[in-house]
Amino acid sequence: GRRRYNFAELEAGAIIRSAVEECRGVIDASSAEVAVDVAPSLPIINADSAALSLAIQNLINNAVKYSSGTPRLEIRAANGNGRVSIAVKDHGIGIAEKDRTKIFEPFFRSREVVDSQISGNGLGLSLVKEIVAAHGGSVEVESVPGKGSKFTISLQAAARKQ
Repeated sequence: GRRRYNFAELEAGAIIRSAVEECRGVIDASSAEVAVDVAPSLPIINADSAALSLAIQNLINNAVKYSSGTPRLEIRAANGNGRVSIAVKDHGIGIAEKDRTKIFEPFFRSREVVDSQISGNGLGLSLVKEIVAAHGGSVEVESVPGKGSKFTISLQAAARKQ
């Protein structure tokens, strides 16, 4: 069966803050440093709050899990060209270039992650991609091995009725 989404006009900042709070246990347990920067006056988006929050939570949990030492995360939301971008950046282990095209495939786990015995089943990023696609958006990754990764979700702003 396919997932059913309950779309409504929502504020992206509220969804981001909710996702951070849902991850509070993981954040606190790892003593992660988290900076949240939501641009003022973001446009409204048409989203399923629970689903989009789950996608953001997945990115936050991954950022913590794939960090060495004390995790440092930056979560930013910005407005540009009628779109809202939500970025989760870490300073963790990064992703090899050869793996970046595969990380959104179900069950994919890089050799480095498996060898490091980092737990997981390889479904998180495929779920993020599925949720974001259902919202008519895209998700991109930038990464440098040993320096960290940045995942950016891009969503269309809602068309406002006058």
